[in-house]
Amino acid sequence: MGRTTIAILRLVILVVLAANVHIHAAGCKTKKACKVLKGTCIGAKDDCDGQEVSDKIFCKGGNKCKCCFPSVQTPCPTDSPPSPTPTTTMRPPQLEALNLKPIIGILAQEPSSGMRRVLPEYTSYIAASYVKFIESGGARVVPILINQNDTYYEDLVESLNGIVFPGGSASITDSSGYGRAGRKIYDLVVASGQKGNPIPLWGTCLGFEMLMYLAADGPSKYEVLTSCKASGISLPLDLKEWKSSALLGSAPGNVVHPLSTMNITSNYHKYCVTPQTFAKYDLINDYFVISTNLDTEGLEFISTVEHQRLPIWGTQWHIEKNLFEWKYSSIPHFPKAIQVGHYFAQFFGDQARQNINSFSSKSEERSHLIYNYNPIYLTPYSETDGYYSSFHQAYFFN
Repeated sequence: MGRTTIAILRLVILVVLAANVHIHAAGCKTKKACKVLKGTCIGAKDDCDGQEVSDKIFCKGGNKCKCCFPSVQTPCPTDSPPSPTPTTTMRPPQLEALNLKPIIGILAQEPSSGMRRVLPEYTSYIAASYVKFIESGGARVVPILINQNDTYYEDLVESLNGIVFPGGSASITDSSGYGRAGRKIYDLVVASGQKGNPIPLWGTCLGFEMLMYLAADGPSKYEVLTSCKASGISLPLDLKEWKSSALLGSAPGNVVHPLSTMNITSNYHKYCVTPQTFAKYDLINDYFVISTNLDTEGLEFISTVEHQRLPIWGTQWHIEKNLFEWKYSSIPHFPKAIQVGHYFAQFFGDQARQNINSFSSKSEERSHLIYNYNPIYLTPYSETDGYYSSFHQAYFFN
């Protein structure tokens, strides 16, 4: 076959793929391993919409398998229909992004005692890893300051396309600026969603605990949270109702499989929400459990949740550390852990792109962006002042 013929064939293939044509050829021969897609085998080198489950599974029928060219708009054929989605569960809209310049707010919190000792002039901070995580998903960041009046939070929530409650060491109750602001923001987000303008909200570690505490609406912090031992360990998720979730239901196999089989989720918490507490305070009315885990003494705790009706998620574990924190050896930085981290960053960015809130003017928008602040490199303080931070960098505010 001449070079001209080969070039023409390559051109034809590119044209077909560009047109999103879905081609199937039963009995396509291959001597290599085939990937299984819900009972249908496809060629080992083919990527069927990113939905493959395993890299090294041979077809039962020998070397023959169905060839499947990927298509963005048309899913690969399956031997069984997909599981029905519960009507109470929010699903991500299958639409083009409505907002290509999303802005996500990250709630600040009081500095730890160590931070206050070396940087006494500041009253709140945000770990830079959360900022980088949001930016890696294609969004910009606005810091949400603590100890502000109600009008500040009302105006800001109406201007943002998403919000993050980060991890840390502040109180989740009204005794802290973090807790008071969190309660106000949570109520505003829920009210906005009920009015038909859902605003994505994500809680990590301490933020997850605050979501559960606020949803319980009444019990004390220590009635909702149980002391546990899950600090400095990375775990695979014990997945529960994940297939019907917006968070993982459409995730590719190269995310779900490592997430559930490898030590990918970084845990740094001394409090947990147990399934018993989840049931006792009827949290199932608002959230369903995507995953659980066991602490070092075998105590089961809830590790991932999703709101039943609104785009709200909580993880007891830290996904941002995999990508942007390097202090502890227990934080996983191997390729699959990084890949999973990027999935969640883009997922939340995609959710924010579905919201069309905006600031009243470009000048107001610019005045709120994180670009007005410079992060402080904290590691040198461990050498000069004996302060050891779990973060490499943080943004500080007065």
